[in-house]
Amino acid sequence: MKKMKMISAFAAVMIAVSVLLTGCSGVGDFSVNKKTVCKIGDYKVTMDEYKYFFYRHMQDLSISDDTDFSTGENFDLVKEYTESSLKRKVVMMNLVDKYGIELSDEDRDTINSYVESQIEEHGDEQGYRDWLLDNRLTGDIFRSQVELTFFYDVYLRELLSTGIDNIVDMTPAAIYEDVKNNFYRYSQIFLRLDAGENSLDLEKEINEAYDRLQNGEDFEKVAADYSEWNVDAGEGTYAAIGEKELILEDTVLALESGQYSEVKASTEGYHIFLRMDIDDQYVRDNIDKFENQSFARRYLDYVAKESEKLTVDYTQYYFDSVDYYALTCREEA
Repeated sequence: MKKMKMISAFAAVMIAVSVLLTGCSGVGDFSVNKKTVCKIGDYKVTMDEYKYFFYRHMQDLSISDDTDFSTGENFDLVKEYTESSLKRKVVMMNLVDKYGIELSDEDRDTINSYVESQIEEHGDEQGYRDWLLDNRLTGDIFRSQVELTFFYDVYLRELLSTGIDNIVDMTPAAIYEDVKNNFYRYSQIFLRLDAGENSLDLEKEINEAYDRLQNGEDFEKVAADYSEWNVDAGEGTYAAIGEKELILEDTVLALESGQYSEVKASTEGYHIFLRMDIDDQYVRDNIDKFENQSFARRYLDYVAKESEKLTVDYTQYYFDSVDYYALTCREEA
């Protein structure tokens, strides 16, 4: 088995509870329900894990399209997203297994230290436990999220970028074609909603900004007066399709170049997005800038295609016991 090397800045690898994963037990571990609700190949999905993904997608969808999920409506839509995430996770786990990757003792010590730091960040074990419960997480699922992210950022990126098995071609010509065909450019006016801040005040400000745009004022000028975005509004930034949150990506891709959106709300605050042209010469002049994003996009594209080959087989326990309430309630062990 190949051993993983350490990374210099482990903190940069750690995600807020948003990537895929589950598996190993860790500090602060507890379980609500470890019964198997479905199988994907040989992988058994527990109720704990299924619940986490279901709740997360329900929250994301309710924000991105203002759909009300409180009554259990649109259950099948959330279920579809949940199955997609779980299948993509299994593809990634299969890659780890295929290439014989495992954590070294030093890696495990580093991950242990990170999990311990999260307990400290939330005050104590009880605070950490409450945070997990609020996010429909368990200690083992959170730890395994960190572990699989570690696998990806430390090892798989380096391995697959060599073109092994033709999964990701990282020649300059391939990067250029990928950026031209699969990236978009955007700017935004962004007002951040901080904890305890009155959202009505921000709504008033973002609507003022929108009114000024409607009256013909320049986007960059309005952004300079209102926006908290830390990117030059005139320069904008690039993103790969599939990389950003649903609300950002769906909004920007629906716009024509030079067109701005209506006001959009997210968990972070309020946005007005502007779609911009991707300049051909800029891509050529900055091809190195796009290496990481291009790799990530094509890797995710590979994972998505491989996940489509998988099926989710539900157990009788799922049909007998799993419903909207069971998947969304905050329940102590």
